[in-house]
Amino acid sequence: MSVNPDHQTRIVRLGDQRVAVDRKLATIIERLYSIGIETCSSCEENQPEVAWIQFLTYKDADRFVSIIRLHVDWFDWNNDRVWQVGQNGDDHGNVSIRFPNKDLNKIVRLLGKISH
Repeated sequence: MSVNPDHQTRIVRLGDQRVAVDRKLATIIERLYSIGIETCSSCEENQPEVAWIQFLTYKDADRFVSIIRLHVDWFDWNNDRVWQVGQNGDDHGNVSIRFPNKDLNKIVRLLGKISH
């Protein structure tokens, strides 16, 4: 995971690895890992008021988006222009998702219900 030196981090355990993750995303990354969704980079504020998670594969990103779409009523995917999905310009198939910081706590609560 990449780390912005301006953000406070927390060490999280993902299987055998210990990884520094931006504090505001640490619980989300842990919960995603616990339900089998792998990430490879993240930032709690990649753009002003926007968080970013890079998923290892399209399948991982798709599972995350599916969870959000199936379990929440707090945004309209078609009209919320801040939620963005895009494939990175590399050969690894990584997929980035950006979303409003204001949704972080909602995502933590949702993933808490699913991961237990």
